[in-house]
Amino acid sequence: MAATGDTAVVLLKSSKDWTRWIALIKTKAVNNDIWRHIDPSVPSPPAFEPPNKPLPSQFATAGSTDVTAASLTTAQFQRYNTEVSIWQEELKDHRKKVKVITEIEDHVIRTAGTYWSTIESVTGLHARLVKLKERVAPSTYAREQEVTRRYEQVRTQANLTRTEEWLAEWESALRDAIELKLPDVQNTRPTRHFLLAVEKIAPLFAQTWFNTIETNAVMTPDIQLNTVVPDGFQIAQIFRNQHSFNATKGAFAGSTLQGEQAPSSQRSKKYPLHQFHSLDNCHAFNKTKRPEGWTWSKRIASEAIKFIEKDSKTQEKYKDILAEAKEFLEKSETASQVTTQSNQKIIGSAFAHPPRVSFVSTPYILKDSFILDSGSPSHICNSKDR
Repeated sequence: MAATGDTAVVLLKSSKDWTRWIALIKTKAVNNDIWRHIDPSVPSPPAFEPPNKPLPSQFATAGSTDVTAASLTTAQFQRYNTEVSIWQEELKDHRKKVKVITEIEDHVIRTAGTYWSTIESVTGLHARLVKLKERVAPSTYAREQEVTRRYEQVRTQANLTRTEEWLAEWESALRDAIELKLPDVQNTRPTRHFLLAVEKIAPLFAQTWFNTIETNAVMTPDIQLNTVVPDGFQIAQIFRNQHSFNATKGAFAGSTLQGEQAPSSQRSKKYPLHQFHSLDNCHAFNKTKRPEGWTWSKRIASEAIKFIEKDSKTQEKYKDILAEAKEFLEKSETASQVTTQSNQKIIGSAFAHPPRVSFVSTPYILKDSFILDSGSPSHICNSKDR
């Protein structure tokens, strides 16, 4: 296979290339309704001639001589004019086909390669294709061997990273094998071969269809499996659809919105402090969603500041929250310093006075009372006399 411009062209280098080479020519010829005129498997195809132009004499009264369009009656001229219009359309179509035949013949000359000597002395597209077929086309046996080899090879090459390419190769090999009516592609064998081929890359898919086939075989033994089980092409299309759907889901999950970077994981969408809800539902970042009595804590305020100051966009979006969190931390620090100083004064006064001064207070009301405890073997009171 060689690339010529934007079009891939099959070069006829050996008998292995014949099938694909002639298939491309046949496709173009069939699409333009000229294959029957150039088919190399037909010894004498129908001649490709331009349409015959209608003559005025064909529509004149029998026995008339020197007939012209002007000598026709009105009715005769109308029929003649209608046939001329049809002929003109057929002539346009014929000229288009002639152009296609010329293009195909140019293609044959350009791609014949080393086999040009085979057709050098032959004129006419059909004659040249016949000569090439006799010289290049593989025998039936050789063709079967080649197709069998390709079919067996493609069954071992299923690849998850190049799935579409492999599926195309599978369908091509299977189509050729069916065309040759190879035993390996009869009934449900292609379906089983396909499932075995994809078992390593899609075990669940393969096992599901194996179970389906087995269920049909056991539950309805009289039914022909090939009437209820997808054939080799259908199972490939089902696999292609599911693979494309899974790939689309993965692409959608990793897509971006308006050029923003996609989150690396589901956790990154959560608020970074505790992961229990999204950023939009966080009380710290949304004043309107704060319950009554909600207050900042030092940890939440610190983490919120750290999160907001990561980039300029976040700072701009949450500038009010950033100011609020910083203000809270500043007030908390001030209050903490005042409390620390007060505690230091109290501790100093306790050591500045005799110890007993610190115990001067209202007498304890249970000073002379017993608190009985049935589980205690002894009791202590504040007087030996008791």
